[in-house]
Amino acid sequence: LPDAAFADDFRHLASEYPEGFRFFPISMESEGIITVDTIKRALKNSFEDVSFFICGPPALHDYILGVLESCSVRRKFIRRENFGRGSRDLPDPVPRYNLTLQLPAGERQISARSDETILTALERAGVNAPSSCRGGDCGFCRSRLVSGDITFDSTLTGVRLADRKFGWIHPCVSYPEGDLVIKVPENP
Repeated sequence: LPDAAFADDFRHLASEYPEGFRFFPISMESEGIITVDTIKRALKNSFEDVSFFICGPPALHDYILGVLESCSVRRKFIRRENFGRGSRDLPDPVPRYNLTLQLPAGERQISARSDETILTALERAGVNAPSSCRGGDCGFCRSRLVSGDITFDSTLTGVRLADRKFGWIHPCVSYPEGDLVIKVPENP
């Protein structure tokens, strides 16, 4: 696939780390839909110590998740990019809430819309918060929810149960449900 995004980079990684990285591009036009057999062929039938990264529209995510689950791949080995998701339907006017940010440089107040992620509100306010995958999987934006209530799409996020129990959130997939106090880490 000559026009696949980052194909040259992936080929380089595959040649540099042949035992640890495999690049197996599939063209829907020439090879059809991805199946269990396609994945087994790509992995030479070994699912042990393999992580999967899914990028594409929501329907592709849902389909590939089903294929991987049928292969008994555990969710902790599946990472997904938030592609085309990230807003939700709410009444008009959209509720707004106050966010109190506990930043390394001190406390700051910003406003957040309830139909956008907390990360979007941080970026709109000019806060240089850490972020990477924007799908809740990498944990780079992980922040402490000091007080308040949030909601998130549990089908998107890789937030671990222990994180939720102890008040950690991923702002890239979290939405405010009221006024919040959040401890935001410094962006390295």
